[in-house]
Amino acid sequence: MRPLRVDELGASLSASFRVLSQFSNGFQGRHFKNCDEAAIELGMFWDPRFLPNFEVENNKITSPQEEWFTVFAFAEALSELLIGIEELSAYEVLERKDYDQFANFASYTSCFHLVDSFLCSSGLYWIPKERV
Repeated sequence: MRPLRVDELGASLSASFRVLSQFSNGFQGRHFKNCDEAAIELGMFWDPRFLPNFEVENNKITSPQEEWFTVFAFAEALSELLIGIEELSAYEVLERKDYDQFANFASYTSCFHLVDSFLCSSGLYWIPKERV
């Protein structure tokens, strides 16, 4: 998969936001038979970290959110960029106060998030594996 050009990204992001807005408005107006049905639907269409959910149907990986994937890419890239900038600020404060070990940790953490932001903006994601 090739990275999107800036004009393609803008058009894709706009289309993703429209579809997401339509889905969100429609979802808010739905009525469920019971709490279990509501929980299943919310589980399929919502993730606290704002990452898409995936299912396997007939040996094909699908996602209920595939029509708004560009929103996920944009949100993750922006989130990682902001975390990286925040960590960089923490590094400068810690370095000024001679907390070298903590400053080094903040520096490495900042670098990770900034690099992750650039990778996300290119369509490459690091998704942590949960330990069970």
